[in-house]
Amino acid sequence: MILAVVAVSGMAGLFLASHFGATLLSAALFLASAGLLAVLLRGRGLALLPAVALAALSLGMLRAAWPADPGGPLPVQVYNGTGDIRIEGVISSDPEPTGASWRFPLSVRRVQQQEQWSDSRGDLLVVAKVPPSLAGRSRPHFRYGDRLIVSGRAEEPPAFEDFDYRDYLARQGVFSTMIHPGVELVGEGEGDWLKGGILSLRNRLSGSLEGALPEPQNAMAQALLLGRRSAMPPELTRAFRDAGASHILAISGLHVGVLLGISVAFSRWLLGARRQLYLLIPLFSIWGYAALSGMSPSVQRAAVMGSVYLLGVALGRQNSVAPALAAAAAAMTALQPSLLSDVSFQLSFAAMTGLALLAAPIERMLTGLRAGPGDEARPAGALGSSIASTLAATIATLPLVAFHFQQVSLVGLPTTLLALPALPPILGAGLTTAVLGLASPAAAEVAGWAAWLLLSYLRLVVEVFDAIPGGAVTVGSFGAAMVAAYYGVLLGAIAALPRRSALRSLARPAVGAGGLSERIEAWLPGRRVFWAMALLGLLASASVWTAAVSKPDGRLHVAFLDVGQGDAIFVVTPGGRRMLIDGGADPRRLLSHLGERVPFWDDSLDVVVLTHPHADHVAGLVQALERYDAGLALERRVDFPSPDYALWRAALEGRDVDVLQAVEGQRLVLDEGVTLEVVYPPEAMLTGTTSDVNNASVVMRLAYGETSFLLTGDIHWDVESYILRHGLPIRSDVLKVAHQGSRTSSLPAFVREAAPRVAVISVGADNQFGHPHPETLDTLGALLPPGRILTTARNGTVEFASDGSRLWMQTER
Repeated sequence: MILAVVAVSGMAGLFLASHFGATLLSAALFLASAGLLAVLLRGRGLALLPAVALAALSLGMLRAAWPADPGGPLPVQVYNGTGDIRIEGVISSDPEPTGASWRFPLSVRRVQQQEQWSDSRGDLLVVAKVPPSLAGRSRPHFRYGDRLIVSGRAEEPPAFEDFDYRDYLARQGVFSTMIHPGVELVGEGEGDWLKGGILSLRNRLSGSLEGALPEPQNAMAQALLLGRRSAMPPELTRAFRDAGASHILAISGLHVGVLLGISVAFSRWLLGARRQLYLLIPLFSIWGYAALSGMSPSVQRAAVMGSVYLLGVALGRQNSVAPALAAAAAAMTALQPSLLSDVSFQLSFAAMTGLALLAAPIERMLTGLRAGPGDEARPAGALGSSIASTLAATIATLPLVAFHFQQVSLVGLPTTLLALPALPPILGAGLTTAVLGLASPAAAEVAGWAAWLLLSYLRLVVEVFDAIPGGAVTVGSFGAAMVAAYYGVLLGAIAALPRRSALRSLARPAVGAGGLSERIEAWLPGRRVFWAMALLGLLASASVWTAAVSKPDGRLHVAFLDVGQGDAIFVVTPGGRRMLIDGGADPRRLLSHLGERVPFWDDSLDVVVLTHPHADHVAGLVQALERYDAGLALERRVDFPSPDYALWRAALEGRDVDVLQAVEGQRLVLDEGVTLEVVYPPEAMLTGTTSDVNNASVVMRLAYGETSFLLTGDIHWDVESYILRHGLPIRSDVLKVAHQGSRTSSLPAFVREAAPRVAVISVGADNQFGHPHPETLDTLGALLPPGRILTTARNGTVEFASDGSRLWMQTER
């Protein structure tokens, strides 16, 4: 009791001083008052608890008011907005891919301004393209411990309308950003050797998962197992958020809390509860999880609180777990007062406290009131514990989620209850796949079948609940007073529970006659062999079904993929050969589309085409070439100093790919009756035009029987006029409108000569260029009805199928 009072009072002092202001003098006066109160209470023979609480409150205020050390070099944020500078520092954490760029914190050592170097300190958040000098380096191109010099403008992080990104970074001690600077590598391996070793292992495991799993299952496995959420497709990330299942993906305090509850339940089911040995598996689970996730501060704090929780259970001091958690939280905030306002810290503490106070009462309500020997071996008992842990963490964190994110998912609880039972086998199958891939990629691919099936189930659950109208509700202004009221009512309800220790049932699971577990056990077969055979049968059935669905259907399929601003076209011939033309700017979106269209056991592309080297065509294609084995690459090489194009060239040179330079008049037979004809460029490309790079685009005509597609890249009027003057073949049923519908393309005469029945514009929604241009839409509208002018921004992916004489069309939206 005293420990809890001291801890809570200390954190209250930190909060009051941080939000309402406090000076060293005021904190000292409070501390003196606590001493005086102690003397008065002692003289009257009363308990000293109020004086102890006031002293702890005073010490919390004193810690918050204590001035920071002003000495040392200037912090890097003083250079924000001062123009072009050079900053030297060391990458201090694991870089994360974000689209076609990399994001990483740079621990600053010195700054050069006006030819003068000065020592500096602090962290700079960098988002950088891979420079040509590092294009030949294997992924990750940026690494922990690299010493870099970055050149550009340091800026204050932005505060968006719907998300205060500036405040989010400030809580992590980051006050400066630099976007797409020049980058020079000047040193390697300057980080901590232990952390470097963990991150190196993490990167190798990541590579194993990439080689064995398609998208988006690979991205989900990366997020669940390694804490890497940056590879998640934006649409799937939104689905998890709106379905109330984001915590399943994030290795945060809430996730560690749920994982702890599940691992305790299943470890107890596996080993029994004798001599508390079953607590070792949860302990190793949360710290192993923290290590694999990169040991971020938020996860370390959650693992510390989880360890305190397990220690209390192991010592039989169940009633002391909640006070011990409060003491651990108070110690952390005393070392770093800013933690008190950190969202992940709040969620960590709330989730662990919820487990300590609510999990066992909820489990008793679910499973009955009588405990019996051997219940730890019952699957339903473990299932009941897992459900109870989920409910406890959800109830304890609900007001914080509403307060910080102003949104609550009404379907979050059923989504979580259906998804969480799959989490332990997903982690097990994912880890097995990743570890096997270190020694044998072929063995990893076999293990990946089970991981793929389980991850597909998780995705299905999330997408089904995300599709329910009104599943996510905006709660508006959910103030601090409402949060306090919620927790006040919750604590009152907990105090009203029977005084039997809530956590004592962790040693003996509570399963009673007539309870849910009894009814489930009466229905479930008791032999584990049955369940192993059932799982293998389900896996085999799903594999056969997937293989059957993936077989070619004898038609030509051409899909204009919705990859945002840029082009990506995926072609499957009647015989099942695959061709990818361009890849868009965001590899995550492209790989997600390919994962849905390429069987996950077959990682090959027969032909890869790069029309021209701008980032919105080549960036995604680079990772496609790294992920899939390509037989032939068709391009027209140009002199273009671009980071993304340098990566493309390095990817081609590092793989066994036949490279063909596109020339006007070339004719490739892709399959029986399917031809790809290069319409442009000729041997000598147009130069001195309004856009030499765009006008270097490879223009192609894809034909199957009586149906055809004209694929125009990003050509301008100059090339369109050249094609018309030379009478090159462009008449087609489907026109891929050039350059995202830009005003500089689609001459009326060119469109009339092509005479399409359908026009498709690959374009991003609300793009900064204003594509497609009204003049281009007017040109197309003069020949086609509105329903035959499609954009990926409005219609999503647009797919055509042809049997050689007829043409079918399907849109995503």
